[in-house]
Amino acid sequence: MTEAIPSMPLTSYEDVKTLTVRGLPRGKLLGQVHTHLFALGVILLLLSLLLATSDIGRGWAIALTVMDFVGLWLDIGGWVLGTLGEWSV
Repeated sequence: MTEAIPSMPLTSYEDVKTLTVRGLPRGKLLGQVHTHLFALGVILLLLSLLLATSDIGRGWAIALTVMDFVGLWLDIGGWVLGTLGEWSV
């Protein structure tokens, strides 16, 4: 039993599981995805501009920029794919 709410038993895993929600709600996840994409997109844009003006070489600058953006989309894709099953529940 909890001290704050004595009628809420939390003595077993099943008791706790019935009172919790698995994963993020769709709206909250999409809000975080939007913020994550915007913030990292701006950071990667600045990195791309920095690489474009550096002496690293054009091929390396292009490769690093492309890898950064691919990594960003893999990150976001993992978030979304990881929650697709939870949305149908």
